[in-house]
Amino acid sequence: MHAVHRSTWYRLAALLVAYVVIPPVTVASYSVWGDPYSWPELTILLILLPLVTMVLAAWDGARRGYNVLWLALPVLASVVWAFIDRDMAWIVFGAAYGALGTIANALAAALTARSRFEE
Repeated sequence: MHAVHRSTWYRLAALLVAYVVIPPVTVASYSVWGDPYSWPELTILLILLPLVTMVLAAWDGARRGYNVLWLALPVLASVVWAFIDRDMAWIVFGAAYGALGTIANALAAALTARSRFEE
């Protein structure tokens, strides 16, 4: 078992910052758009957070290989928001984001394995 590289921790920290910053923007959009299920919230929850997760996970997979932390961190960040927001749907979204991040990380690691071993 090898230690997690520093750049992986930086990418995971960037993901955590995204998970901490984007939901309050969603809450602020309630006052602007009025409807809690308006298109800005759905865009953020269904497009922006999964996209950020997949891009960072694929980037890390291409540079450092597969890492199971891309499954754990989105779930943990979503559990925190589930308690803050008192909405257990966050856990379902976190599990989905974690699965997407793990798939993106594994695919990028598999597609770039040869170039990482040649270095």
